[in-house]
Amino acid sequence: MERERPRARCGWSEGISSYLFLPVLMGPLCLLARADALPQPTDRGDVVLLTQSPKTTEVDAFRSSTHRTPPRAGSRIVKLDASRVGLPPQILTKGFESAGRARLSFDASRFLFVGRKSALDPFGVWEVMLDATQPREVARCLGDCIQAEYVGSLYSLDQEPAQRIAYVCMPSEGGGPSIFTCNLDGTGISQTTYSPLGASELSTLRDGRLLFHMPVASNPSNQKINGYGGAWLTVNIDGTDLRKFERGLSAESRRMGLGGIDAVPMAPDIGAGGRNVERGSDDRLFISRRSQETQTLALFALEKKNSIPELFYDDAEWDEMDPVPIKPHDEPAGFASVVRGASNQTQIYCLNAYLSDSPAPPRSIRSVRVLKATGLSSSAATDGTAGRQIIEATLGEARVESDGSFYVEAPPGVPIRFETVGEDGLVVESMKTWIWVMPGEHRGCIGCHEDRSLTPPNRHALALRRPPEKLVFPERSRMELDPQQPVPGDRR
Repeated sequence: MERERPRARCGWSEGISSYLFLPVLMGPLCLLARADALPQPTDRGDVVLLTQSPKTTEVDAFRSSTHRTPPRAGSRIVKLDASRVGLPPQILTKGFESAGRARLSFDASRFLFVGRKSALDPFGVWEVMLDATQPREVARCLGDCIQAEYVGSLYSLDQEPAQRIAYVCMPSEGGGPSIFTCNLDGTGISQTTYSPLGASELSTLRDGRLLFHMPVASNPSNQKINGYGGAWLTVNIDGTDLRKFERGLSAESRRMGLGGIDAVPMAPDIGAGGRNVERGSDDRLFISRRSQETQTLALFALEKKNSIPELFYDDAEWDEMDPVPIKPHDEPAGFASVVRGASNQTQIYCLNAYLSDSPAPPRSIRSVRVLKATGLSSSAATDGTAGRQIIEATLGEARVESDGSFYVEAPPGVPIRFETVGEDGLVVESMKTWIWVMPGEHRGCIGCHEDRSLTPPNRHALALRRPPEKLVFPERSRMELDPQQPVPGDRR
């Protein structure tokens, strides 16, 4: 293999002059580093896959680490062997104009990545053996693929079980990225998410669900999103059972994850994406953060018993990110799918719309209104950094029974939300986020903005004693409004 001339320092700790907060997405744990930390050599023999991107500004490096855009031009994937001190890393993606974001197979024999052969090509999903042989393109979409992940097997009644991969695909024009899945040979492509503002930062939980980040807004009638705000959600690999991720990013939340450390807030000098914290040998954490000496993103290692990050590798000409320790790991649980592609309707029910954090008076709700997202305004950006406005249309309304229950049909694979409407025609409660249902899926909820610790009432809801209702209402576009002004017909 052709080797580059060494330019990097490997295996020595670096003094840090401030408090250090490791990046990932949650709670209160902070890790304190002393300014007088003494350099100590590392004797570990970890072998790590890394993405190296040409040195750039701090802002661009941070943006690349969030996995909301493709890897920067000139990026590459390398294999770094800590036991071979003084030797440069081995380049595994020669022949690619840009490649990055490696994910290791469960048996540690090959890896997925996103890359392109020339600057004129879109980024596709590729797989290659760990010795850099047998590269093959697995998936491609109309836009750029920005991330890929091995996931569990999918089981269904009408086909043989097949291991799947999931990947994040940018649209060719307008809108945000969506998650797709397919078989390892590229067949059986299926869209998994339908958020109008996009889904990114893909990970796999041990139980087989997909964890991802989705922008949300407090006022869906004028949804403007800025910066990194949003919510973490999970969904099955067939797109069913969308729900909010309540538990925080713990050791369960990543297949090669945090090794028992429950929470690590984000700091400006560290790569933001969850991929920039990974577990190596003996539950040592690998961290991508900014080096004070080279002012590039470098790879650090952190012992659970020691709060001082130790420099593992730093090349002054490259940003190092997305560390992946090379070791076998468990395959996540498979999933038995209920999705039926031929079905054009789904059913959604609510047991009691009066169960709410701001309950309405009894018998004051007349109907439920279902709205769909039809697109984004023409001024919308797709990189997660600018304001974006969703255009809505009304699909229709259905009655709410005296006990607060409703049971309706809704179209599959469409981003929708709900509003309850009073006898006076004004909105009583408005859903703040977007959901979708897959063909043949039946979904239900206890109430509207209800306490999530509640159990369903022990009674047979009136709406469930009859077939689901079809939505009846002329479809019309909703107005684009000033976010500071109330929505017409909304009495909240």
